[in-house]
Amino acid sequence: MSRIGIIGFDRIGRIFYHRCLLKNAEVLAINDPALSPDQIGYLLKNDSILGRLNVQIESGKDCLMVNNTKITLTKERYPKKIPWAGVECVAPSPQLRKRPLIYVVR
Repeated sequence: MSRIGIIGFDRIGRIFYHRCLLKNAEVLAINDPALSPDQIGYLLKNDSILGRLNVQIESGKDCLMVNNTKITLTKERYPKKIPWAGVECVAPSPQLRKRPLIYVVR
């Protein structure tokens, strides 16, 4: 099972998260400096394009619990400073596509 991190939880980040669920990949971390944990949980559960996601979501101070799986949330503006503990690869948002689409972290 792949262990994924997502930078940016805009439309592309949410689509990527949904694809991870379909492929049984584990999302361990999401970085978005603009959104609170409650906002990320709401947007994940109630997407206007992808529809309502049938999962249990609870938000904490710096984490999100999705079906009893903890996702660490960070608000770092500089991706190099994000603590990607346990993450194998990172999918950046479209604003960061000056570099490869997927980063491998090892």
